[in-house]
Amino acid sequence: MDDLCRSVEDLRRYGAIRESTVGALRRAGFALVATGASPHDIVLPDLADSTLSRLEQGFGRARENPGRRK
Repeated sequence: MDDLCRSVEDLRRYGAIRESTVGALRRAGFALVATGASPHDIVLPDLADSTLSRLEQGFGRARENPGRRK
């Protein structure tokens, strides 16, 4: 993940990142779309508070983004 954060320009703008696994997100009830690269896209069935809460719970704690532009 550190290498990904350093090499993908769109990710470098974020101060913190949160990680998950495909398995954890699937267990939380989400489908993922394989993009051919990391990260995958998560399919959200709606934007209800309960859905967003479930999504948030599928990720670990935030940590400093190792690729952050300074």
